[in-house]
Amino acid sequence: MSSGATFRILGPLEIVRAGSPVALRAAKQRTLLAALLMRVNVVVPVSTLVDWLWEDAPPAGAKGAIQAYVMRLRQAIGDPDATLIRTRPDGYLLETDPEDIDLHHFRALVARSQTTRDLGERAEILRKAVQLWRGPLLVDVGGAALRDRAPEVPIYVEERLQALEQRFDTELQLGWHRELVEELRAVTAEHPLRERFWGQLMVALYRSHRRQDAIAAYAEVTRLLADDLGIDTGAELRAVHEGIRTGALPMNPQPPHPPVIVPAQLPADPGDLPGRAALVDEITELLVNPDDRPTVPLVVLTSAPGNDRTELSARIGHRASPAFPGGQLHAELDGDTATVLVGFLLALGVREDQVPPEAEERTALYRSLLAKRRVLVVLEGAASPDQVRTLLPGDSGCAVLVTSENDLRGLAALQGARQFRVDAPT
Repeated sequence: MSSGATFRILGPLEIVRAGSPVALRAAKQRTLLAALLMRVNVVVPVSTLVDWLWEDAPPAGAKGAIQAYVMRLRQAIGDPDATLIRTRPDGYLLETDPEDIDLHHFRALVARSQTTRDLGERAEILRKAVQLWRGPLLVDVGGAALRDRAPEVPIYVEERLQALEQRFDTELQLGWHRELVEELRAVTAEHPLRERFWGQLMVALYRSHRRQDAIAAYAEVTRLLADDLGIDTGAELRAVHEGIRTGALPMNPQPPHPPVIVPAQLPADPGDLPGRAALVDEITELLVNPDDRPTVPLVVLTSAPGNDRTELSARIGHRASPAFPGGQLHAELDGDTATVLVGFLLALGVREDQVPPEAEERTALYRSLLAKRRVLVVLEGAASPDQVRTLLPGDSGCAVLVTSENDLRGLAALQGARQFRVDAPT
């Protein structure tokens, strides 16, 4: 659902509504808007907003001040009916199509780039994604509180660097070595301790028939890492250097790795469910909140048959999906966890002949594929805690939503699951 407005926070904050720019000069309103945009379609608690706006010294009546800022923000951006910025019992929610926000449009493009085998198309998509960054995230918004305390900020900054690395890898595969040298030199100057960029620069130089320059680049990064961090270069960079030094590194690009598959298995979004808005908000926040957490976020919805449990899980899944660019897996358990696990492996890009024969090996491969990715797993109709445990990711960046007719208390005891009883809406 688009709001008719577009927002840009990858660089200076910009707002466009009905084709015209919207000026927003008040510092606190800008910080408030940026906070809601980063967590689009998720309730941001008032306590979090107070922390981000005033750090450790909130004024008396900070909650009332937030209310006043929200009212003025709605007026400034043309939202008099509060259809864009919605009030919830414990906070506020900005509800719009995530792709109306450049940050989330960037994430969608990166995810789409991983689904194509055509290198030219992938490079073009990644270039468009990276070009959305007009400067540092939140460069003219708020102070240190928002940038230092919002846990999303380092995640999004890292995603930009990873997208840039993927773009360079793709363009090196296309043989654009000479064209990339100067850009890679600029990037290594901007991020002198990021070894991946140095390795890409060395490959570009070597394949441009500048072997000595590539070796000199390795000497430079070796000195930087030793002086600044007191460490040696990593194994991957050492291997690139050895290949260049001995001439074993091929001068021509090698066949690319298969693209990472981004599954999108959620059933259709049922839209707003009468009487369920508060519950949808609460569970979505539990699943997507990226604060430090030692375990995988796990939510269990239980109910008698017919209490719109399936529609509710689909609605929550779609609301949470922008926070999981690694994809969304969905399955009806029906008592057959083994078949579900094989289906998930296939959805993640494993060929049928590569699926391990043993159950433990399948589970290990599944968790390896989900490592360092943000994937939402939705499991319908769980009969027992053991069914769910088999399909839990190992990485806390993922999240799991379970529905069941049974009380799965074992998941609360051992996995820290949050349980919600779904009664008929009132």
